[in-house]
Amino acid sequence: MGFLDKLRSKKNEPTVVATVTINQSDLRAAGTSVEAKLVDYEALQKAEDQASKVRGKHYTEWGDDLDRLRKDGPEDEYLALVLDCVDGAERAAKVNGREPAPAYTERAAVVYRRRKDYAAEVAVLQRWEDVCPPERRGPGATQPKLLVRKAKALELLASTGS
Repeated sequence: MGFLDKLRSKKNEPTVVATVTINQSDLRAAGTSVEAKLVDYEALQKAEDQASKVRGKHYTEWGDDLDRLRKDGPEDEYLALVLDCVDGAERAAKVNGREPAPAYTERAAVVYRRRKDYAAEVAVLQRWEDVCPPERRGPGATQPKLLVRKAKALELLASTGS
């Protein structure tokens, strides 16, 4: 769970965990203030929102467009948008301390497998693994699937001699 997750409720608003009495002299000694902490949160939220942008929208807002492109659009356009979403997810993860959303990496890997481009499939899966080491991974079914997919892609790559 990342820093922002701990501060947010399910409605994406700061969560109040307790009422705290703060000794002003302790804050001065620490070189901070309650106002400074709130400003830090707001700055962090703004930075995450900015980092998450892909072609003017949050990367998670591209799901319907990706589904349409996957069915009806040129595969190259679909893959380009998926890879842009991978970039957005990685940028956001650098800001918020969570793992990047693995679903976009999986979508890219599926395209590469269909194209029999096993080297590109391994590369995109390794990219996710590099930015999301085991200690940063949250719960979810996709993370283990990516590891299994990478092992299979490595086998396929070795069998083709590429």
